[in-house]
Amino acid sequence: MARSQHDEDTPLVSVTTAIGMDQVLPGLFVGSYRDSKNLAQLSTNNISHIVAVHVTAKKWYKDKNYLLISAADTPQQNLLSYIPRCNDFIHSARQGGGAVLIHCLAGMSRSVTVALAYIISVTSLDYRTALQAVRAARPIANPNDGFLKQLTAFEADKLEQERRRLRDKYRGYDPEADETRLRQLTLLFRVSLLSGETCEGHCRLGHRCPRGICNHSKRTVGIFRQRWSSHSSLPGSPEASRAHGSLEPRQRSSSTRSLAAGLTPSPLVTPATTPRSSPAVGRRVK
Repeated sequence: MARSQHDEDTPLVSVTTAIGMDQVLPGLFVGSYRDSKNLAQLSTNNISHIVAVHVTAKKWYKDKNYLLISAADTPQQNLLSYIPRCNDFIHSARQGGGAVLIHCLAGMSRSVTVALAYIISVTSLDYRTALQAVRAARPIANPNDGFLKQLTAFEADKLEQERRRLRDKYRGYDPEADETRLRQLTLLFRVSLLSGETCEGHCRLGHRCPRGICNHSKRTVGIFRQRWSSHSSLPGSPEASRAHGSLEPRQRSSSTRSLAAGLTPSPLVTPATTPRSSPAVGRRVK
């Protein structure tokens, strides 16, 4: 999702499915497999490190640092064992001035789970609040139920230990800037939720999901992801709209405008604009 400056006619949180990686924090992006191969996007966002979380994860470019996590998008897949390793990779990259892309295939479930685990490990947020912030930056963020249960268990049993470990290892890190941005994103999400422009992932059967994600069977979601990553049927196109209902963001009501009137997001709140061109060809690891 690429957004420029906010104005009165631009929804605070677009519910149109994202094309391109999204910035959650300075130096932290979430995206898809397609984004991870797009040299134009990688260059624009200064990506130096890539966390690839999918079954066939591999290195593509020699000038990028990779962390490869072989994991399926199933509720039974254990992601908890990878959290400390991912946290170290992401945090050391950001502390060193680098930028990290976390991606799976669609950028909806596995990559979002890893990003959430990192966020709650380096800040004081709980995972539910962190999920709201991530959804403000990337509306299609939707970890599967198994991953949400794992985050709940991690938060209850291991989070404080992981926070202490990271504080001791990275003593120069100050979470204030990250927490400020996350609070701003959370506020934007809540305003959008009040206006009906987004949801919390629990839309009831028979009710329209403003993100176009809830209430879909596994087969439908698979089609949704395939359409999202194809060139011929991009989200927001007539084909995608017919398959999944209207995904176009609704205009903000006067009440939403009033709620948003006092908000002036800082430059950090606006995710970096990403090109929508076809992936460029670059040097790959042989």
